[in-house]
Amino acid sequence: MTLRSFVDSHGHEWRVWATSTNVIAEPMSVRLRDGWLTFDSQRERRRLSPIPESWSIASATLLESYCTCAEHVAERATRVPAVDID
Repeated sequence: MTLRSFVDSHGHEWRVWATSTNVIAEPMSVRLRDGWLTFDSQRERRRLSPIPESWSIASATLLESYCTCAEHVAERATRVPAVDID
């Protein structure tokens, strides 16, 4: 798996990687079936589909452009571990 990092023009650090899923196990929209780029920062997460060709060698400026076009992803709720009560 390729993992890239870049700092955008606002000084925010992002990590980006290609994400794919097993469509049989996890039904998804047709738009996402071939995967997407995940952009992750401390502030938010975004998703871009389809995956642009040669994204893994793109400049930081181009990665920021992709990130700007990516859709915001809702935060997942944090799971609270189960506690046994005796």
